[in-house]
Amino acid sequence: GFFQALGHDNAKNLLTRSSGDDTVRTRIFDIIRGLDWPAGYSGRALANDFTAEWHGNEEKLAIHLDSQKARFWTAMREGDINTAVVFAGEGIDLIHAIKPAGDIVREISEGAEALLRNPSGFELQ
Repeated sequence: GFFQALGHDNAKNLLTRSSGDDTVRTRIFDIIRGLDWPAGYSGRALANDFTAEWHGNEEKLAIHLDSQKARFWTAMREGDINTAVVFAGEGIDLIHAIKPAGDIVREISEGAEALLRNPSGFELQ
């Protein structure tokens, strides 16, 4: 069988309503989760209240880490998308609905099969 995305439904629904312009590259979600990536590495996530407060204020976040960790992990459990991280790339504009994985694979397969049967409408770039 196919595996479904494990994210909270609130996060999945937000992904369908957002665009690449709603994302920010930031280290704050790695800091809050205790992940010590080398300098220059960050993750792209949807901007929210948490990024507005802490992105660019990483040193201050480090000072308040204990209280903010509790806030963050509670938000993750409860699906509070104003605080929890929702990782998303700039290609998020292509997501318009939440579908079962099997349906997506079936649509891709049917599209590929249609192109193979009638390649006249398909041009290689």
